Amino acid sequence: MRSKSFREYQFKAVQTCLFQNTLVSLPTGLGKTFIAANVILNYYKWFPTGKIFFLAPTRPLVNQQKEALEKISSFNQNDICIVNGQVDVRKRALLYDEKNIFFSTPQTMDNDLEQKHINPHKIVLVIFGKLLL
Repeated sequence: MRSKSFREYQFKAVQTCLFQNTLVSLPTGLGKTFIAANVILNYYKWFPTGKIFFLAPTRPLVNQQKEALEKISSFNQNDICIVNGQVDVRKRALLYDEKNIFFSTPQTMDNDLEQKHINPHKIVLVIFGKLLL
């Protein structure tokens, strides 16, 4: 859905991200989180039982991205959660069954895939945020 608050480059980025693997690189404040949220929203609607992951390299960035997404009212807040090493592994396994949108570090996702707590066939979208080089 195209809104007046979209800038043209953001709209084009969302369109591209919806149908192709894409790397979006923009300076701070130009809408990377906004673009990611709109891509997540589309996948969330298209694949109601699919699993969506937003990965960030640190727990503070994971928390920041989750808070940004929660401000968008189109999401069922009960479908969104943080999974990290501080959450007991048994609880994480339950969350993977119950929830649809996960904010995590790549390490937690990798460990949980390796331990078979996540069904990789249910993953419909993975977004890597704030890559540190």
